[in-house]
Amino acid sequence: MSSGFIIGDSRLAERLVGSIRAKYPDLPIHVHSHDTAGISAASMIAAAVAGADVVDVAIDSEYFHISYMRGLTRTLIGMSGLTSQPPMGAVTLALEQTGLGTGIRYADIQALNLYWSQVRMLYGCFEANVRASDSSVFDHEMPGGQYTNLMVCLCLDRLPCFL
Repeated sequence: MSSGFIIGDSRLAERLVGSIRAKYPDLPIHVHSHDTAGISAASMIAAAVAGADVVDVAIDSEYFHISYMRGLTRTLIGMSGLTSQPPMGAVTLALEQTGLGTGIRYADIQALNLYWSQVRMLYGCFEANVRASDSSVFDHEMPGGQYTNLMVCLCLDRLPCFL
């Protein structure tokens, strides 16, 4: 299934996936969303409950405060939310409560969170500096990747960029 619009309402996700599932019961349904407005976890859960075979998620955006070298600390962030996909931990744990459990252990998700948070530090110089959800996506309907690209262009072309 490919959709060119924003599923910003979990009821819409449920109706869309449910309708497709009812008409085409054997069709694999894979739902992808960006979390720019901060609400796609609810839509992904609703899509799964309605019959989606796959919903996309990303490693959680938890903050880890790691101590190193004589008491100094470093804050590490994950990969989900904002212009990425909704957090894997939240969607996975919520699906466990619906009877649609994934079989992925929470401890394993946390281990992945820590690993990818550290990897992300290596790419910090490429960050688009998007720090919070933006509900204006409902007005401009710009997909997550384009939103991030625009922020990078603004940084490079018009604003002082401190990488």
